Amino acid sequence: TVFANAVRATYSLKKSSTSASVGVGVLGSLSVPFGMSDDALVKVASETIQSDTFYAQFFSRMENYIEVPKAQE
Repeated sequence: TVFANAVRATYSLKKSSTSASVGVGVLGSLSVPFGMSDDALVKVASETIQSDTFYAQFFSRMENYIEVPKAQE
C-alpha cells in the first residue's frame, strides 16, 4: 500500500536592509540603515495538489520501480 500527498509551495525573494537603533535621549530611539541588504526566500503560499491526473501519472511512474509479487499457485 502506498499513500502520497503532494504539496505545491510558492516562495518569494524578500530583501531586508540591515539597520541599527540608537537611543536619542527624550526623543526615543532612532533607526539608522546600513548600506547592506540580505536576501531570503519566504514561503508565501502552500496548497495540496488535488489533480487526479497528477496522482495517476505519479503512481504509474512508481510502478516502474516497485516489483509486484506474482500470485502463488
